[in-house]
Amino acid sequence: MGLLGQIGHVWQGVLLLLTMGGISSIINVLILTTIQTTTRPQMMGRVMSLVNASSNGLVPLSYAALSLSLSFDVRLEQILLLCGCGIVFVVCAAFVRIR
Repeated sequence: MGLLGQIGHVWQGVLLLLTMGGISSIINVLILTTIQTTTRPQMMGRVMSLVNASSNGLVPLSYAALSLSLSFDVRLEQILLLCGCGIVFVVCAAFVRIR
């Protein structure tokens, strides 16, 4: 995601977005599978509803954070780079915790 703000040609953006979409699909399946295999069956509905609600609930907050950042004249490239680094950090932390 951090690279999205650094592209110079349309073909680079298309290639990057296709790659991000494919990887995102794989990661989402792995995350949901991990959650479902580690959750007790009697708690599955509650856990999955919490995951869904938190995922959907963060979207408006991210829109607000983006709008606020842009109103303070933060460049979009910087926002994308920061978000990309944050995603990498969270994934690495989760990977270390799982191991």
